[in-house]
Formats: sequence, structure tokens, C-alpha cells
Amino acid sequence: MATLDQILNTGKTVGRSLSGMEGHEMPKVKDISIRLLGVFLASAIPNVGVGAAIDVSMWKAMLMSGGMAVLAVVQQLANAWRADGKLSDDELDQIFHGDQ
Repeated sequence: MATLDQILNTGKTVGRSLSGMEGHEMPKVKDISIRLLGVFLASAIPNVGVGAAIDVSMWKAMLMSGGMAVLAVVQQLANAWRADGKLSDDELDQIFHGDQ
């Protein structure tokens, strides 16, 4: 069974532990995780002021806006993966960069 460190450093599992298929390449977990953190921060930080204006605590405003942004991206990742069972680098870039 692959350790978490092996998965994060290589983006692959050694066997069937996470992928469910022998030798199946996992998405780049570390890259996706860092990008999701960026999505969270990019959405959460600007909304702190909005939360303060309507008397919502800073942490609640950050968690709500950042969490909703991350869930929207995770939904797009799931839809892209569902189409063919793979996430290519081009699909990841399109999901994370959108129409920019």
C-alpha cells in the first residue's frame, strides 16, 4: 500500500490502494491540492470585508466563500474525470484557469 508521502511526491499509487485499478495513474494530488488552496484563498480573502460589512465574523465569511469556490472547482474536476476516467494536464489547466 502506498504511503501518503509517496502519493503526494509521485502522483501515483503503487498498487490498488487508492485507484482501484492495478497500475492506474492517479491525478497529480499535490498539484491539485495546492491549486485548490489557491482557489480558496483567492475567494476567501476579498470576502472578509463583505462579511464585516454585514456583521459576519471574518472566519465564517472566509470559510463560506472559500469553501463554495473550492466545491465549484471540485465539481468541475469530478465532471471532467467522469467523462473518461482521466484528468489530463490540459483539463486541469482549463478548470483552474477558466477563460483567462
